[in-house]
Amino acid sequence: MSSLSDVVRALADRPGVEAVVVASMDGLPIAHDGRAASDPDAVAALAATAVRHAGRLADGAALGQVQTIALEGDQGTLLLTPAAPGSWLLVLVEPDANFGRVLYDLRRHRTALATLL
Repeated sequence: MSSLSDVVRALADRPGVEAVVVASMDGLPIAHDGRAASDPDAVAALAATAVRHAGRLADGAALGQVQTIALEGDQGTLLLTPAAPGSWLLVLVEPDANFGRVLYDLRRHRTALATLL
């Protein structure tokens, strides 16, 4: 069986992915890997706030449970998706990466992560 760090490393090694962080809803990094210069502690802490606000926005818009959040900047994109109850998977994607492929990988690995958390 793969460990949490194995699954995170596999995601971080995908083409177009710069970094992966698994974060708790309290804003603490659980696991991380990648080559980006971003600070996993800061990203996890700020993502917890973003996820709470996105949930409220989804409620207000009657969208149901948040499945994926995409934050696109001029230097790349941050994808957030639930990993397991109480934790989120954050993936920093290069600006020119194939989003469809990265989202497919996220959905494919989400179940493996949930069993490890």
